[in-house]
Amino acid sequence: MWLFGVARRVLANAARGAARHSNLTDKLRAHLDSLPTEHVDTEALDIRAALDAIPDDQSELVRLVLWDGFTVPEAATILGISDSTARGRYQRARAQLRELLHEHQYEGNTP
Repeated sequence: MWLFGVARRVLANAARGAARHSNLTDKLRAHLDSLPTEHVDTEALDIRAALDAIPDDQSELVRLVLWDGFTVPEAATILGISDSTARGRYQRARAQLRELLHEHQYEGNTP
C-alpha cells in the first residue's frame, strides 16, 4: 500500500508540473502575440528557423550550449549521450547552421 501511495504522489507531482508548463507556455505565447510586430527581430527569427531546419538532436544540443550556457560535455550528460557523440553532433550542427544562415543571407539580399 505504501508503494501505491508513493506512486500516486509521484504521478500527481508530474501532472502538476505538466500543467504549470502548459500554463507558462500559454502565457508566453500570449505575451509574444501581444508584442508589436514592427519590433520583431528578423535575425532572431532567421536563427530560430535555421535551428528548426536541422535535426532535433542537434538543435537541442545547440540550444543547451549557446542559449543555456552549458559546456558540450555538460550538455552531453543532460541529453544522456557520450561526450564524443555530442562533440560530433555539435560540429555538424554548427556547420549546417552556418550554411543555412549564409544561404538565407544571400536570398534576402538578391534583387
